[in-house]
Amino acid sequence: MSTVPTILQESLEKSRNSTLELLENLMIMVYRLTAAVDNSLLKLLDKKKKSVYFDDQNFDDFKLIISTLTTCRQQEIYVRKILSDLENIEDEFKNLMEHLQSRLHKLHDTVKFRTAIPIVQVYPQFMDLTSIWMRLQDEVIVLNNINKFFEQLNLLSIEVNIQLEFLGFCAWTFVVGFGALIPGNPNIGIVKWRTRYFAFSSDEAAKKFSEDPSRFMYEALDFVRKNPEYIHLFHLHEDIKALNNQENTTQDYNLQVHQDQCVQTDTHILEPYIDPDYHHSLWNHRYSALKLANISKCMTKSTQTSISYFKRSASIQASVPKNTSCQTVRDNECNTTHFQTLIYNLPPKNQVKIINYASD
Repeated sequence: MSTVPTILQESLEKSRNSTLELLENLMIMVYRLTAAVDNSLLKLLDKKKKSVYFDDQNFDDFKLIISTLTTCRQQEIYVRKILSDLENIEDEFKNLMEHLQSRLHKLHDTVKFRTAIPIVQVYPQFMDLTSIWMRLQDEVIVLNNINKFFEQLNLLSIEVNIQLEFLGFCAWTFVVGFGALIPGNPNIGIVKWRTRYFAFSSDEAAKKFSEDPSRFMYEALDFVRKNPEYIHLFHLHEDIKALNNQENTTQDYNLQVHQDQCVQTDTHILEPYIDPDYHHSLWNHRYSALKLANISKCMTKSTQTSISYFKRSASIQASVPKNTSCQTVRDNECNTTHFQTLIYNLPPKNQVKIINYASD
């Protein structure tokens, strides 16, 4: 749980950092505005009459710079006063903490392990502790009021944000140097053309660009259009689109809007390959995944039974059958008897008779 000293210490540190950051930004703005006023007076000073002459437009800009500079100086005074108050609160906080620790040590020495202490010895010390604690709470209230005032002052801070074209790179060098990115120096000065602001790397580059800013701007856009990598870098999408829609600019500055290009690509850059295990269906992949998941949970086991214990593998060798022949001592032959049967019938009795006889 945070106590009053802890809250006060953390708030002091945050308030001091925020105030220093605001003061730093204000001083940067003051230095820029002071340099602008000084340069304007030197350029417009008539050495013969020793007086300054402004036209209407320059005088309005000069008055705006002067009023902005005055506002920044006033804010600087208030911010420095806030810093001074924060330093006083911090010093007071350190003194109160030292006094608080000293009083606590004295109270501890007085009480120690006693069970009964006279009121005359303890009561004044507790009154002093109460006074210190109330003063710490008062410092918290003062710091809270300072923070509220700081918030109101921060809302009044004027920020002049000038969006430089080409991200602050020198526009003239970018055109002449075929895309060379040379950082511009805003301290030399900023050239305003229409509603755009340009920074340059040297006075000579600014003078060359000021001679014909329209031509350099269109040449820069034409170069960016031919080199698309600069479009996203400089955020020129809308400018390139508007340039393509303008026909009169192409006549004045001879910009190339259309161009025919031929591109040759290989029919098959890589050798064709068909994956035999490829499946376009998600369900096939799910089925394979489930199958692998089931296999990962399976286990192969082997057991030895009493019957199969006495069995063993055996092998035999059989001779290959072969054809053989034999030769007798002599060749011999024999002639068998030829039997014939004769059947006849003699009248008048018509009796059939069969006669078997052998003939040579």
